This record gives sequence, C-alpha cells and structure tokens, in this order.
Amino acid sequence: FTRTANTNEYSFRGIFINQGKAFVQNNRIGSRDSLVFNSSANNTAGGISALGIEFNGAEGIVENNTIQGMVGAVTGGGNFGIDITGIRVGATGTGLQVRNNLIGHRTQTASLRTRGTDKRQTVTGILSVSNGSNIAEIYGNYISGLCDSSTNWSSYVRGIFHNGTAGVILRNDTICNLQSFSSSDQWGTNQGAAGILMLSHTGEANIYNNVIHTVSSSSSTSVASHTSGITSAAPGNSKIYGNRIYNLLNRSTYVNPQGPYVSGINTGDKEVGGQLFIYNNMITLGILPNGTNNPQKAGMIGIWHGNDTRNQNVQISYNTIYIGGSESGSSNSTYAFYRGNNWDISIPSPLYLQNNILCNARAGSSRHIGMGSERTSPAITASNNNAIFAATTNNTTRWG
Repeated sequence: FTRTANTNEYSFRGIFINQGKAFVQNNRIGSRDSLVFNSSANNTAGGISALGIEFNGAEGIVENNTIQGMVGAVTGGGNFGIDITGIRVGATGTGLQVRNNLIGHRTQTASLRTRGTDKRQTVTGILSVSNGSNIAEIYGNYISGLCDSSTNWSSYVRGIFHNGTAGVILRNDTICNLQSFSSSDQWGTNQGAAGILMLSHTGEANIYNNVIHTVSSSSSTSVASHTSGITSAAPGNSKIYGNRIYNLLNRSTYVNPQGPYVSGINTGDKEVGGQLFIYNNMITLGILPNGTNNPQKAGMIGIWHGNDTRNQNVQISYNTIYIGGSESGSSNSTYAFYRGNNWDISIPSPLYLQNNILCNARAGSSRHIGMGSERTSPAITASNNNAIFAATTNNTTRWG
C-alpha cells in the first residue's frame, strides 16, 4: 500500500467495526512482511495509520486473532510518519474483552515495525482509548516482535497503551521483545519504550499477573532514553500486583544523573489524585535471561516513585526486587527502590513502603543503592519491615 498524495492521513484497517455489538474472532491479518505501507509523498499534512483491527462498537469480544507482518516506511518530506497498531479499541458501552490474541511473532524480532530513522513513528500492540463507565478487559494476549526504528524524539514502542477514561483490567498478558530507537529523553509518559503505559483513566485500573521482559531502548548514542516495564500515570485508582518483570535494556552510552534509565515499575509524571497500590511484584534487572551479566551503562530502578505534586496515596508493599550483574566502566546509579527524579524537588505525596525485599547486588564503582530518596523531606509516611541489601554496606540506603 503506497500513499503518493499529501493528504491529512492515510489509513489501513484489516477489520473495522465502528458501532454496535460484535465478536471479532479467529482472523489472521498478515504474515511475514506481507503488509507493507509506504509513503513517498510530502508528509506535511499527515502520516499513515495502519491498524490490524479497529473496534469502536458499544461492546464485544476481540479474541484469538493473529496480527503480524506489518511494515511501514516513509521516505517523503515533512515530519509525519507512520503509526502501526495491532488492535485499537474504543468501546463506550457496557464492556469489552480483548483476549488471547497474538500480535507480532513469538520468534521473529520485528514482525510489526517501522523503517526509516527521521520521522515520528510509533508501534503499539494494543491501544485502548475506551471511555465512559465501562470496563475494558485485556487478557491472555501475547505481544512480541514490535520495533520502532526511528530516532525521532516523538517515536515510541508500546506493548499495551491505555489512553481512555474507562477503567481497565490488564491481566495474564505476555509482552516481550519490544525495541525502540527513539531519542526521547522523557522518563514518564513520553518515554521511548514501555511494556504497559497507563494514561487518562478515571475508572479503576487493575494490572496483574502479566509477564514483561526484553523491552529495549536500542539507540547506542548519547541519549538520556528510558525504558519501563509498567508506567502508571493516570488520575484514577490503580492496583499493580503479581507481575513478573525482567531483562529491561537500555543501550545508550550516556552517563548523566537524568538518564538513561530502565525501571521495572514507574509511577509516572502526570497523575493528579487517586490511590496507587503496588504489591507482590517480582522484578529482576542487570541479569540477562541466560544468567549472564548485562553490563549496560544505563541506570536501573526496580520501582521508581517519581516527581509528584498530586498528593496521591501510594502504597508499595510485598515486592521482591533484585538488581545484579556488574557495570562496565563509568555508569549511572542503580536502585532497588527510588523516590524522586534526579532534577525535581516535588515529591510530596503520602508514601507507605512496607514489607519489601530490596536487593541491589550490582558490582562496580558507581552507586548501587538498596533504597534511595532524592530528598530527605517530606519524610516517607511509613517505612516498615523492609529487607534492604546492597553489595556495599554504605550503599544500603541513600537519603537526600
């Protein structure tokens, strides 16, 4: 599919449901590199939107579909590029289920991908923009092999991206093998690579029993890029629990207190109100899946409670975090738990940090801390019964 005119937007949809109730089941959209989207036109008016399935009905089920082999390339002038999305849902009725779909490929590393390096380009497995009082339930999906090749600051890759006001349940999904070359230096909502990113919801979000691994910011240039397993940055109440997160990667060679970083769970930078509960998660960083060392220079943070002007009640409990391996030369600091963002003093929200295992066994001359806070004030509301370890005793905690 080739766009040759400079139009507002060129869209491709494999399946499009725009209203009513529907069941979208057992379809195969694409195979290896079978859906190729090109734009040789001047791209000043708009880009290309390519979606495997778009569902905007009142309610329904999207299940057991396979979406793969979607490739986009933009070669004309202008800054607009291509957005590739496996499944986009925008239901406004009583409920929606997106379940047991394969988006991408279990072994192919770039099944949904962009080509070219200078345009704004995005790749998303499942995009939920559901609104209203309904609940979007997304579970049992396997999302793998997504790659955004653009170094444009606005480019990104997301496994699951929820950007609607509806409540959402994300459970039992596997998200892996995501790769972004974005030059974004944002650590919250605009980061280059995220397994799950939550924005906007005012209803309750429950994110549990997901497996997220091998999510990578792959630009090796001096960029303060960021990678996260889960980022929650929305005003509604959220519960994040029972997730397994490991092998998050950032290949940037930049060494700076403001980045680059990887974080297992990140509380984001835009939430205003609500309660956030993070519990019973297991996070491993610094060790590759085969047990060997990850020598990256990027900093690593198991749970990152970032800058916060929202007076949100945050409770972090019963998590197990391990950071291992050893650094290669001068590197950024690592933390099993960290409060702050290395450049902003606004961290006033109530924080309860209790019954966690925080172990940072990473070796090297940089600071590898068990538990850290950017500021001594305000004090943590409660910090009890945490088991905190570091390879060097002086690095067990850093306060201010």
